[in-house]
Amino acid sequence: KKILIEQYIPGIEYAVEGWIDNKKEIYIGAISKKNRSKPPKLFDISLIINYQNSALLKAIKNYLIVLSKILRLFNTVFHLEFKFYKNRIYLIDCSVRGAGYSVYSEILSKIIKQNTDQILIDMFFNKPVKINKSSREIFFLKFIYLKNLEKLKKINKQKVEKLKTFCKIKFYRGINKNSKNRNVRFGHILLSSFDRNLLNKEIKVLNNLIF
Repeated sequence: KKILIEQYIPGIEYAVEGWIDNKKEIYIGAISKKNRSKPPKLFDISLIINYQNSALLKAIKNYLIVLSKILRLFNTVFHLEFKFYKNRIYLIDCSVRGAGYSVYSEILSKIIKQNTDQILIDMFFNKPVKINKSSREIFFLKFIYLKNLEKLKKINKQKVEKLKTFCKIKFYRGINKNSKNRNVRFGHILLSSFDRNLLNKEIKVLNNLIF
């Protein structure tokens, strides 16, 4: 028997959102490639959502076939977090739930052009579910933490207007700006494109403007 400790597992961390219907058919909604902070405090800095990689997708499907049999998963939503190293999946978390933050559900609904809440409700009541094929649109989600606030305050109006031309910015309500813990999420910035190269250019512009 082995104990896996997340911060000591090599490889890139990913998350997967999807469903298994009452016929045990597996649907992958989106794969997210994570950029995380350094140990010991592990938190998400940014994510590429609907990340495209055929080898990784195949490995996930094969893994889920085995995992769903072991855990007897059917007619449910699922959320996986794992590290991928040398073509092998090292599971960190498997939950019968949707993604943690509401913004993830909003993005997933856009990717499959379908209400993810309705899918879950239909599954709960054992109604037949048809899940759309995921689009190729890629999203970049960048979290804003309290430690980023001082830098954000220094951004001039010209930079703000430039940001608004290619991204969406949202600040969360009810956050104590004076909290001693500066790793609290204060908001997020969202970019999207069907062109990965264009998205990479926009990410570079974003990072030069703010971070």
